[in-house]
Amino acid sequence: MLTRSLGRYLLVLAVLALASTLAFAACDDEEEGAGPIDIVVFDTNPLAVEDLRTGGSDANFSDFPVAAEDAAQSDGELEVVEPQIDPEPYGVGMRKTSTELNDVITDAVQAIRDSGKYDEVLAKWNLEAVALEATGEEAPAAIDISGVPELQDGVLNVGSDIAYAPFEFFQEGTEIADGLDVDMGTAIAEVLGVEAEFINTGWDGIIPALQTEDFDVIMSAMTITEDRSAEIDFVAYISVGTGIVVPVGNPDNIHELDDLCGLTVAVQVGTIQEQMLTDQNEQCD
Repeated sequence: MLTRSLGRYLLVLAVLALASTLAFAACDDEEEGAGPIDIVVFDTNPLAVEDLRTGGSDANFSDFPVAAEDAAQSDGELEVVEPQIDPEPYGVGMRKTSTELNDVITDAVQAIRDSGKYDEVLAKWNLEAVALEATGEEAPAAIDISGVPELQDGVLNVGSDIAYAPFEFFQEGTEIADGLDVDMGTAIAEVLGVEAEFINTGWDGIIPALQTEDFDVIMSAMTITEDRSAEIDFVAYISVGTGIVVPVGNPDNIHELDDLCGLTVAVQVGTIQEQMLTDQNEQCD
């Protein structure tokens, strides 16, 4: 009887040992391969941030100053992961047929840099870090817009997805556009002797809307990429990286792009960040 009980006891120990070994092996497999990123896209960045805030996703991926602003406005619920990822230039976008407009916009950007207005706008929004490096060039003493068809009505029509603070947003409770891009676009227009009018446009269709002449240029925190440059021309005016927003305390210990593998990430549709996540999935195990 004692021998039989001892045999059963040893069998139970063997089964438990095997189960523990399998459990540890499973954990090791999870650590070695977290799996792909579950990319959840939204029409606007505020919707993506709200998804994170309400627990629908583990992180939000957007331009770093926007990520920092979203964290700052979250009442302590969210934080932004430092440092920013891969800074790239933003550009004023215009149709490839708008060669004369491209020339005067280039001169106007240089003119506001020469005058100090450029630095003033960046300082207003605490974004001195996104300034382009000095070119060493100088703008012409006067910019002739007489040969620019788009400006003959005295207005620079600017397409912008006005839901991306601090670059473009509506002042609370109003339809008054504000933000760095608004101030920068207004400064460019003033140099050209025209008024700037911002036209709120959904991000996913903003380049097609430019192509069909709904407006003259795009100023909407648009990173210059090879694919976009194949469709439209750009004049660079600042350089911005990407940021990751997470719940306060960073429960998933996210510090870089690789750490997003196996997690759910909310992002605005059609952005460079959506493409970065798609590319990263090729690296996730």
